[in-house]
Amino acid sequence: MGTGGEPMVSEPSSSQRAVARPARRVSAVRAYVGLLAITLLGCLADPASAQRITVRLDTGIGSDDNVNRSFDYTHQALADQSAFADLNASMALPLSERIRVILGGVVGGEKFFQFDGLSRVSVGGSATLQFRPSGSFGAPTWSLFARTAADSYQSNLRDGYRHSFGLSVRKPITDAIEGSLAAQYNIRDGKSAVFDNKDWAAKLNLDYNIFGRSTLYLGAEYRNGDAVSSGPISFGILSLAKALVFDDVFTDHNLVAYKLKAETLIATVGYNMPIGQRYALDLSYRYVRTTPTEHSSAIAVADPRYTANLVTLSFLVRF
Repeated sequence: MGTGGEPMVSEPSSSQRAVARPARRVSAVRAYVGLLAITLLGCLADPASAQRITVRLDTGIGSDDNVNRSFDYTHQALADQSAFADLNASMALPLSERIRVILGGVVGGEKFFQFDGLSRVSVGGSATLQFRPSGSFGAPTWSLFARTAADSYQSNLRDGYRHSFGLSVRKPITDAIEGSLAAQYNIRDGKSAVFDNKDWAAKLNLDYNIFGRSTLYLGAEYRNGDAVSSGPISFGILSLAKALVFDDVFTDHNLVAYKLKAETLIATVGYNMPIGQRYALDLSYRYVRTTPTEHSSAIAVADPRYTANLVTLSFLVRF
């Protein structure tokens, strides 16, 4: 959720955008849907493969106290709530006793109640190559993954694609605790230059199994690269921006969306509680803090940054 994030880049005209982007976006969506259809048809023809398919529906509501990712010193943070639903399907294909491939697909969307321009529908796919050196309890699972998705927003500026490539390792620490580490490179190809973003990320996650059923999970993530903020135009913003454009979501507030180089820290705590064999409730809190890596004398505060607090309640169904 949120606004999305290099000398100054001028924006192409609306006629240029109409020619350059929509056909490409439609082709990508068709490719994703076609890939999912072929996978499902193949599984129907092969019952053994179909038994390895996992389908999950995630629905829920969320709250974000800074959807425009406005810097704290501007006092222009805008809050909103949203409802979302995602249908995920994955299939494991063993290649040997120690190696397997997991193919996945997702289609979903999110509806914001106040700032409808942030509402979107998405379709995507993923491929993961996993290796586990042995079947012993403490053996780690190594994963090499690639993910891609196409997003269609109510905001024309934000339409585009997301891609991630990375390496992760997951390992049991005790009978009740499992940890994972991941490093990945993220690319966002947006319709506007402001939303053409790239960053590196490192993640740490810990899962603590409680009473043999529920899971308490903690996460920490560090990102370095492009970030996006929407706020009132000022000399400080002009001095930091690598690209900017008037934001078509927050038109009533006359905000400008701009891209800058920044470091982002994300902390997550959540609780997952199963309900029977197929259902679960998940409650999570996420704290986001972004600080520019370049500084400007035009900004009157010593440590400019923006923060956001996100709360999500999800209902999960496994088919």
